[in-house]
Amino acid sequence: MSTPNILLTRIDNRLVHGQVGVTFVLAIAGSAMGVL
Repeated sequence: MSTPNILLTRIDNRLVHGQVGVTFVLAIAGSAMGVL
C-alpha cells in the first residue's frame, strides 16, 4: 500500500461555500476534503 498524499492548508471564510470548496478540491486534484 502506498503512502497517502495529504495536503494540509488553511482555508478562510471564502471557501466555506460548497461550490468554491468543490472547485478547490478539483484544482488540487484531490479525492476528498475534510472540513473542521
